[in-house]
Amino acid sequence: MSDPERPGVRASVDGERTVLDAERATIDRLRARIDALDDALAATLRERAQVARALGRSKRALRRALRDEPREAAVRARAVALLADLPADAVEAVWATVNALCLEVQRRDDPGG
Repeated sequence: MSDPERPGVRASVDGERTVLDAERATIDRLRARIDALDDALAATLRERAQVARALGRSKRALRRALRDEPREAAVRARAVALLADLPADAVEAVWATVNALCLEVQRRDDPGG
């Protein structure tokens, strides 16, 4: 690591430790932020599953199939558009997994199935 006050000269070991300590603190701070975001994602997934459960009950009352592939495709396409700055294949995979989770919640909620 270079000493900013003396170009071409390496900083002292203490200076390197300070930088490394700062980076470790940054990692800890960012990981804490990710943990908080994961908590929010978990809460959102739980809420989505609850809504899907209610949707499944309404579909059963109308004698409709739980699975609606055109709707699932539309939901994935919407997610890809909302997250256009992220890799589309990864976004589609995440949403396919979320849809599968919600479908499973609906199936398990079915008293006859």
